[in-house]
Amino acid sequence: MSLLFILDPVDKVVFTWINYDLASPWLDPLMVFLSSKWTFIPLYLLIIYLYIRKFKIRFWIPVLLTVSAFGLSDSISSRILKPLTKRTRPLYEETMNAPIAEKPVRIPHEKAGSRYGFVSSHSANMFAVMGLASMLLGLSMGKSLVFYTVAASVAYSRVYLGLHYPGDVFFGAVLGYGIARILFFWSKNRGWISEGNTSSVVPLH
Repeated sequence: MSLLFILDPVDKVVFTWINYDLASPWLDPLMVFLSSKWTFIPLYLLIIYLYIRKFKIRFWIPVLLTVSAFGLSDSISSRILKPLTKRTRPLYEETMNAPIAEKPVRIPHEKAGSRYGFVSSHSANMFAVMGLASMLLGLSMGKSLVFYTVAASVAYSRVYLGLHYPGDVFFGAVLGYGIARILFFWSKNRGWISEGNTSSVVPLH
């Protein structure tokens, strides 16, 4: 019995709760905004600025690591896991839509994406980038929470918009965070990032 088979019934109940029961017209534009790939460009630029401020002339190393984390998470989620698992997105699932479903999938977002959704690339990519950035910058728990809240908000928006089940974004987050941890420790073991560089806290004010 596969994990997805076990996950499916609960996943669909939670999905309907987020996508239908908790939905509101005033929230739709916000969730579309959070889901856009252009929304967080200012945050990415801030992260690069903090890398420059912390690592000085060697700032290119954390930039390269962060780009690598994004590339790995995106490739693994999109090119390996989605074709391998073939888990249909809720908006393409017949049992989740009218006339069969009592509470059909709401799709406030006009872009539907590919047919398969496990795992969520948006979630994986955001947790990879935000997770690795917080580790490399040596942020305090409170400041790291800001980064992870951004990633979690993007993941939530994907469920709200009818594009993913909660399990898709949860395991996407696990994938992204796992990649971030691996790259972080690998770079330290290679001597690219010294213990002193990663232990200090970068002030954000």
